[in-house]
Amino acid sequence: MSYFFLAILIFIGGNLLFGWLFGGTGSFIFTMLLVGFVGYQYGAIRELRSRMEELEKRAGLLPDPDESMSDEEIEKELESYIEPPGSRPSL
Repeated sequence: MSYFFLAILIFIGGNLLFGWLFGGTGSFIFTMLLVGFVGYQYGAIRELRSRMEELEKRAGLLPDPDESMSDEEIEKELESYIEPPGSRPSL
């Protein structure tokens, strides 16, 4: 939560500073710089998350979707749950 308030203070201070230095367009310039920085950080975080996921897959911490069950194995498992015709369900 403290990062939120710190970001607000930095935005207000930067906006005032750029407004003082560059006049009326200073706020616009500062906002565009801030949007670019946030976009860059978003992309960097996405890249790090994809790298972490790849490392977790290689380490065996995440299930690999390519190693899923074959159709025959799924059918056999489902058939084990089916009761033979004519039998009464257990209560």
